[in-house]
Amino acid sequence: MTPQSALLCLCTVVLTSIGSTTTATASTDAPRGTLTTAHDMVRADSPTTLNWEIQLPEEKPFTVDEDGTVNPTKKLKMRIRVLGASYQLNSRTYLPVQVYWKMNNSNWNLAFYGYQTELDPSEVLVEKDVDEDDTLDFGGRGYYYGWKPFYSTEQETYNVVALTDGDSVPSTRPAFYQNDIEDFLEPYLNADRSVNLGPRDVIYLVEVGQTNPLVSGFDLQDIVFLVTFEDKDDDDDDDDDDDDDDD
Repeated sequence: MTPQSALLCLCTVVLTSIGSTTTATASTDAPRGTLTTAHDMVRADSPTTLNWEIQLPEEKPFTVDEDGTVNPTKKLKMRIRVLGASYQLNSRTYLPVQVYWKMNNSNWNLAFYGYQTELDPSEVLVEKDVDEDDTLDFGGRGYYYGWKPFYSTEQETYNVVALTDGDSVPSTRPAFYQNDIEDFLEPYLNADRSVNLGPRDVIYLVEVGQTNPLVSGFDLQDIVFLVTFEDKDDDDDDDDDDDDDDD
């Protein structure tokens, strides 16, 4: 078989599937669509027109109240990643922090305990199935000669800020000659300081060392964590049932 005939066969197989408008299997979290052509076969080096119909992901499947509490509007899978923990004694010494989450009226659950130097921002620390109308709250605290006060989305406080796509990062006054925006937060920001996130993401900024937004050091970057939501697969319930049967 010559290279030209092999390419012709390959085009025939691919474009025959495309011509049948078969939709690729994908999560609703990603764009989906179909490619179609008016021809059943296309010769090598012959131009053809492909029609691309795309379906973008649905809008945000949850609400976020003024204090940062999240209420899903459908069954979802929640994941938590800690992006940074810039709680410092001085410019060289980091202090430990804790990140917590809770659902409905349950107790607080520890998601992270440690230092900035121990963080892997890509690591999923919590993965949890949540249902429509659940209430999800988040919070954190830092340690310096004892644990500092715990701040959470259950409180009316300046110390916890929840941001979704397009929101602006509050102006702050960092200490220890730190940048106004820490390196770990920059990838999630546009040039105008607005947050650049997906429609299913919430980023939390937590200040644990100060209580007055006007003083130096109140930078809302002592703890920064990302909460993401994805559609929950129906197979997950079956997997959970299988796990229960094995116990």
